[in-house]
Amino acid sequence: MSGKLIISIDEAKQFLLSRVSCELKGQALLEEYMLQAAKSIIAISYKYRIPPKNFHFSSNKELESEVNEVIARLRALIIDCIEKYATKVSDEDKDRIITRLHTAVAGKTLRERIAVYSNRYKFELEAFVAAGLIFSIPSSKLLSEIKSSLKQPYLSPIIQDSFKEKSEAIRIREKGISYGRGKYVSSANSLIRLERFSISDAWMWFNFQSMLHSGVKFYAIHRGSSVPCSLCDSLVGIHPIEEGLLLPAHGHCCCFQVPIYDINL
Repeated sequence: MSGKLIISIDEAKQFLLSRVSCELKGQALLEEYMLQAAKSIIAISYKYRIPPKNFHFSSNKELESEVNEVIARLRALIIDCIEKYATKVSDEDKDRIITRLHTAVAGKTLRERIAVYSNRYKFELEAFVAAGLIFSIPSSKLLSEIKSSLKQPYLSPIIQDSFKEKSEAIRIREKGISYGRGKYVSSANSLIRLERFSISDAWMWFNFQSMLHSGVKFYAIHRGSSVPCSLCDSLVGIHPIEEGLLLPAHGHCCCFQVPIYDINL
């Protein structure tokens, strides 16, 4: 590993700020890509002139093929986005960092998770387009509604109104979709959590590897946020290097680790 080893709390805090900055830049780019895909899919869908209440992507093979191409491009752009900001921690170790990113966790790779969430986004867009056709909403206004409802698509007024209509669009027919306790789940939120955790994990893994290769025997974990979190609180303190990588403890974790060079235990 060729990273510069953090040697002070101030350096660790700056490392954390740089990491979070990359997470947020990645999030902004991810949302931009999602809206670009929405704009393309609206334009594609509107040109087919399918009767509103019969509209769904699989109702026309050419339509479905074009939509799938857009979603495939979106998946590739999301991967590029995550790799771009994850590897900013080190120019020299990009290959190792990318290998870390694409290592399967709990049976799924990064690509597989992106495929699942982008497929959910496709069906959210299908519902929006169907609603747009049902209510004769211009494409520009529909895109604006998708943008404002990106993180809560099924709470959009036009989607809520569409639930009262007959439609072949899957998510309208199902009155949205939820996973556990009846709460609507947004594909955007799922993708953002994945993007931010993947970048955070890559940065903290690289920092930990730098400590390992420098012969550090202990490290201290400090909280970088005042938000209550029992998991983060439980990790604060000194840990032997043998405990391994403990950060990030969860998505949006702002804890940081500092090597210890002299300790009496």
